[in-house]
Amino acid sequence: MNYRSAENGIITPVETVVKVKGLEKSVRILHVTDVHLCLSDGSERQDREELNVKRAELFTKDGVKSDERFPLYFELASEANCDAVIMTGDVADEPFPKNIRVIEDAVKASPVPALFCVGNHDWCFFDGYRTADAARDYLPLYKKLCGGDVDHNITEIGGLAVLTLHNGNDTFTAPQIDALDGLTKKDKPVVICFHVPIRQEGLSPLAAAFWGADNCLGEGGAANTPETARFINLIKERSDKIAAVICGHLHFSHEEPLFNTVQIVTGLAAFGQCRIITFEPID
Repeated sequence: MNYRSAENGIITPVETVVKVKGLEKSVRILHVTDVHLCLSDGSERQDREELNVKRAELFTKDGVKSDERFPLYFELASEANCDAVIMTGDVADEPFPKNIRVIEDAVKASPVPALFCVGNHDWCFFDGYRTADAARDYLPLYKKLCGGDVDHNITEIGGLAVLTLHNGNDTFTAPQIDALDGLTKKDKPVVICFHVPIRQEGLSPLAAAFWGADNCLGEGGAANTPETARFINLIKERSDKIAAVICGHLHFSHEEPLFNTVQIVTGLAAFGQCRIITFEPID
């Protein structure tokens, strides 16, 4: 389908249809991930500001900066009659205050509900990448965007129970496991949204070829903590209750069955990639 907001090629949506048992009516979401906003008002240390300028160049394509593409996603959500926008992390390249303000303003002005979870970049500067100090100082800045709890949040969109969660430090948590356990014991189909994908037979070699290492989660990947193993096992056990797993991180698009559900990876929004996912009832 052609969309006015995508006519000039600045954003390039792909479309995916997922058939869902137990869903009464169709639900459409726009998935946006890895925008890597590199905005600053000059209030940080000089070394951070200088690196940010270089990073901004990395996330500029065909003369268009990531922050220039960002508003178009919300226009597309309205034009495509989406029920929600879901952002799965690395919307900010680093936690510069201006990045966070721009995201908050976009969510506030969004024509449809906008859900957010952090990735591995949003909450840390490169001189303190994923440190305990970064988690203490910067993760709380995203509390409001994440629906009140950076660790995880549950939102009902149409007939779907959407679980957004933070796995940008390469692990899942016990509260996330408990949340998924509780949701999958209820009637509504569940959609799980996070940043770093789960290892898969088809996906992992592609990730290794692209990045030089398999940076997906699970045995043989970037990390396989006990909590990660428990979370993946729970997805396996309850996959008939899970409509889809939606994530980003890899900067390329991929769809692959995951047990009895599907894992959908969307590409780099900094370069215009995004995905319209329509969940349709099974007749």
